[in-house]
Amino acid sequence: MKLRKNEKGQAILEYIILMTVILSVWMGISKVLKSKEFFQTVFGTPWGRLSNTIEFGVPIADRTKAGPMHPSSFSRHSSKLAE
Repeated sequence: MKLRKNEKGQAILEYIILMTVILSVWMGISKVLKSKEFFQTVFGTPWGRLSNTIEFGVPIADRTKAGPMHPSSFSRHSSKLAE
């Protein structure tokens, strides 16, 4: 089946409209996800907890709170009893 010139032009126009709609929806979704910091919540927070667990041994996402909780930062007092 051979397409006439009108049908070829219509197919191209429909393709352009379809791509415009898809691009608009994609841009709208990405704008909403950026404004709600979706990717930071999904990927950043769990990685922060994992990173702090590996480095400090404490599963807290906030690095400033995890650092002082590292076991080597505890003050160790020893008392020697008189013999």
